[in-house]
Amino acid sequence: GYAQFGDASALISGDKGDLELEFYRIDSDDQEVVIDTITVTLKTSYKTLVVLSG
Repeated sequence: GYAQFGDASALISGDKGDLELEFYRIDSDDQEVVIDTITVTLKTSYKTLVVLSG
């Protein structure tokens, strides 16, 4: 999903297993700047909440 600052992205569905998430922002030169990359393990019938704060 895509979210603006102070906003939220939509709920997405995925298959169980490992999923790599990359968080980035667009700088003043329209270039992507990677903030963080994490790997989460999705389980069947569970919801995973990821909060980016700072």
